[in-house]
Amino acid sequence: MKITKGIRVELDYQLIDREGKVFETSDESGRLIYTHGAKEIPPPLETALEGAVEGDTREVLLAPADAFGERDLESIFSVPTDLIGEGTVPRSGDWIDMVVEPEEGDDFTEPYELEAQVVSVDDDAVILDTNHPLAGQEVTFQVTVAALSKPG
Repeated sequence: MKITKGIRVELDYQLIDREGKVFETSDESGRLIYTHGAKEIPPPLETALEGAVEGDTREVLLAPADAFGERDLESIFSVPTDLIGEGTVPRSGDWIDMVVEPEEGDDFTEPYELEAQVVSVDDDAVILDTNHPLAGQEVTFQVTVAALSKPG
């Protein structure tokens, strides 16, 4: 069976940053599973996999726009220290989980979780960055087709 539109694809993968460091693997996160042609993965990766069979490997360099997007300066903001949580003393470089509550005029109505990296800490404010760690970077996907199946 070949990868064509509608085929369910399971990939073993490594995600590699611009310095060549392995950022994530299917060994840690589980296989990447998608339906070919359903626009569930970046288009250049999907194009590279068209016609592949089980066992085939591909290495695809993705531009920031096709991977985790460009860095968004609006995703870096200041939060009063007292909103971080009682007893929590974040340090620069730490990752923290936040819950964003809707306010009047927001485009969302339900609270959602957000992960943020601490950029800096002052006495009264913490600077947080909610960009993906690989935002603004080219990344390389090294994938091996692990399994193919027909939907249903």
